[in-house]
Amino acid sequence: MVLGVVAAVALALAAPAYAAPSGAIDGGVANADWSQGTAAFSVTYDQCGTTCEWWAVATKQPVEHFNDSCVADPYVAFDPGSPNWIWGSVPQTANGTISSGTMILTLGRPGFRLCLYAATQAGKTVVATKHIDPAPTVPPPGTENPPAPLPRLTTTVARHRIRTVLRREYGAAYRKGTAKRIGGCRRISRLRIRCGKVSWVRGARRHSGWVSIWRTRAGGGMTWDSVHRIRTR
Repeated sequence: MVLGVVAAVALALAAPAYAAPSGAIDGGVANADWSQGTAAFSVTYDQCGTTCEWWAVATKQPVEHFNDSCVADPYVAFDPGSPNWIWGSVPQTANGTISSGTMILTLGRPGFRLCLYAATQAGKTVVATKHIDPAPTVPPPGTENPPAPLPRLTTTVARHRIRTVLRREYGAAYRKGTAKRIGGCRRISRLRIRCGKVSWVRGARRHSGWVSIWRTRAGGGMTWDSVHRIRTR
């Protein structure tokens, strides 16, 4: 009796251990109008002994059937002529992995799942399943990360920037001038102010006119722009 138990244990230990077949579905995304989609399939099989034959099969199934699960059922029609057929590999006679590459899926509507099987003459095993996803939403150009609003331009800041503009445009004629005035300022918008009474004196010449200044964007940051009209007498 003991020898029989030992022999049974020895046979069990000597028997090869087979992993269950496995699979993966990559992609499974529809286009914008659900007319087509794409997916890639792969199946790994590790149950071959001395001889075997297996193959991979991928189908699509409406989610409203069979309680939203893949089934090995005549409904699926494992036939290349079936509208639910996506891909079938050639028969394999050894353990390994086989892949489909990217496949074009004919859809026509939402509501499909992808089903991947490892098949033998004895039956079919579901190794992967995935719902077909809608096309990713692509925001309009320039709206992916809308920039924060520019800060409101105040009259104090506008006068300071106008002085900068005048120094840049008129150089010493403004820097060394006297009787400088920046007045008559009014708001055009939250980012733009126009000062209509801008004047200064340099020697015997009097300069007067108006300057409009505003905040704007450039290169992803904030900058300044201006327009002016100054007369010299």
